[in-house]
Amino acid sequence: MSDILGFAGVALTAILTWAVARGKLRLDAKTAKKNRIDELEEKYYELTDRLDKEVLTRRQAETQAWNAGLALKQAIDFIRVVTLWIENGAKPPAPTPPDADALEAKLPPAHQK
Repeated sequence: MSDILGFAGVALTAILTWAVARGKLRLDAKTAKKNRIDELEEKYYELTDRLDKEVLTRRQAETQAWNAGLALKQAIDFIRVVTLWIENGAKPPAPTPPDADALEAKLPPAHQK
């Protein structure tokens, strides 16, 4: 009888040890998977932030280019008006010049005073 109880104790210990080891392996696998997912999420958010900054920078550059083109177009239109005014004898009143400060404000910051 004691042999049977001894065997049952050894068998029970072996089964419990196997169950605990298997549970630990599963827990470690889940933890490793969660850590990988957390790292990927962190990289995703970092890339999203970089993309948002790039989009903002590009939009600002496009806006500045548009405004600079608009200022150039207004300056060219004024030059044409003055040229026609001169060619027609420069009779008073002179054409009204565009606001130079407003035109300059439309230029990118690097091209302003």
